[in-house]
Amino acid sequence: MEASHYFNKKTILKILLFGLLALILFLSQFVWDITTYFNPDRIQALLSRAGRFAPFAYMLFMALAVVISPIPSLPLDIAAGIFFGPILGTLYSSLGALGGGFFEFLDSATSGAEMDRKVSRRAHQFLHSLFQQTPHKNRVFLAAATGCLI
Repeated sequence: MEASHYFNKKTILKILLFGLLALILFLSQFVWDITTYFNPDRIQALLSRAGRFAPFAYMLFMALAVVISPIPSLPLDIAAGIFFGPILGTLYSSLGALGGGFFEFLDSATSGAEMDRKVSRRAHQFLHSLFQQTPHKNRVFLAAATGCLI
């Protein structure tokens, strides 16, 4: 296969977007210190302003904490326990985390399945070509080392 097959415009765009996301996550963790925005007092003030929509706003924050890794969930849990009480705080935290986990599952099931097929196909092609180039006496070792028989 040609090298241009692996580096078409779509692949380059994906690599650039992945790099941008990695840079944003790095900056949010080490430069911006995103955790200062998530202290329990600040969260309680925000929930107080939300009024009767506070449970929904909290569950949305909790779902975002599951989806976006740098957002810490412990301050959210503490604020929920203080603001809603131990029973409702636990219920809202659980529902928000469940919603975030469900979204992540749907995302990985749809986009991850196609990526898994592509990676598996390329890995199989690579291992098959490697197996064909390996001398016959070393094929058993190669098959055992790669964990599959081709």
